[in-house]
Amino acid sequence: MDACGEFEECVLNKREQLGWALMTALNQLSVRYLAFRQYGDAIHCARQMVQREPWDEIARQHLMRALALAAHRGDTLRQYADCRRTLLAELHAEHGA
Repeated sequence: MDACGEFEECVLNKREQLGWALMTALNQLSVRYLAFRQYGDAIHCARQMVQREPWDEIARQHLMRALALAAHRGDTLRQYADCRRTLLAELHAEHGA
């Protein structure tokens, strides 16, 4: 592998590590905000998680929980429907059907 290829691989690895660290931090913040009933902040963190990884069930759960606790029933139901569509599409793609 040449120096350019090694550099690109290093950048990709670092980007993946930072993405994982960001998702972990957002998850922890969301949990804490929910615990302290700071639903707006929890929604903000969970939305960022869902935006980065739409198929992440935990992120969707955090978002739906925060929306429900903040009494945003319509948004909660829309989020559930969107989560369901996303996961079904992902499962459908994995099975090649």
